[in-house]
Amino acid sequence: MRASADPFDVLRYAASCGPNAEYVVERQLSRLEGEAVAQVLPAPGVAEVLREWSAQGFTVTIVSNNSVDAIRSFLGLHELAEDVRRISARTTSDPARLKPHPALLEAAVKALGTSPRQCVMVGDSAADVLAARAAGVASVALATTPAKRRTLAALDPDALVPTLADLRLAP
Repeated sequence: MRASADPFDVLRYAASCGPNAEYVVERQLSRLEGEAVAQVLPAPGVAEVLREWSAQGFTVTIVSNNSVDAIRSFLGLHELAEDVRRISARTTSDPARLKPHPALLEAAVKALGTSPRQCVMVGDSAADVLAARAAGVASVALATTPAKRRTLAALDPDALVPTLADLRLAP
C-alpha cells in the first residue's frame, strides 16, 4: 500500500482497518479533492466535446470514484455543469462500491432510465474499462500516453483513442 500512488488504495486499506479509519480517511480524501479542484484544469478538448454531445442530444453523466462535491465544484468552476446531466460518484466511505465495481455505473444507467446497451463509458483508467465491462456498457478508453495505451489496450476496451478530440462527432 505504501508504494501506491492511488488514493483509493489508501481508502480500501483504511476500510480493512475498520469503519472509523475508513470514515476518517474518506473525509480527508474529500477535503483534498476539494482543494485540488482549484488547481486542476479540464483536459484539453473536454469542454468542446461535452458541449457538442449535449447539443446533439446525448445525455452526459459523470461516473467517478471522486466525491460528488468535488465534481460539482469542478464543473461549476470551469463552466461545464450545463452540459452534464447527472453525476454518479462517491457519496460514502465504502470503497467496495467504487470502480472497478460496476455499482456507480449501474446507478447512472438506472437513474437515466435506460439500458446498459444504450450507454458508453469513456474513461482513462483500467477501473473504468473493467467497470464498464461488468455493467454491460461499451467502453472507450482514453489513452494519452504510450504507457497508458499499452495498459488499457491489454484490457480490450471497445475502442481506444489518444485524445478527446477523437471523440468529436462528424457533422
